[in-house]
Amino acid sequence: MRERRDFHRITQAIEGRYRASGHFGALGASMTLVNLSAGGLRFRSEEQLEKDALLEVEVKIPGFREPLIIKGRVAWSTLQASGVVETGVEFLNVSPDLRCQIDSVIQFFRPHGQAGPPPAAAGS
Repeated sequence: MRERRDFHRITQAIEGRYRASGHFGALGASMTLVNLSAGGLRFRSEEQLEKDALLEVEVKIPGFREPLIIKGRVAWSTLQASGVVETGVEFLNVSPDLRCQIDSVIQFFRPHGQAGPPPAAAGS
């Protein structure tokens, strides 16, 4: 079966916060990162979110000086049997600098000996 994802993904339980994009002040609701790639992330929280809602997500990566603050769009949000909500977020307008930061995080957490990036998808 062909891998559909364009980016390597890491699975790390890292705490963070999110809020609806455009709301001022501190990031609001708590979340736990499930996985992260250069194209998006998945997290667990208590709140089911509307598809296509715009979010700002802050993730404090252990060993990194500054948190990642990323804008994205909710691709899906599903209540799990455990009662926890899992939400997939597609990143929007990722700058080259932010992409470099995300790639650094992925390289930091990737198991040693893993191959390089996946082949580019057609049309990417």
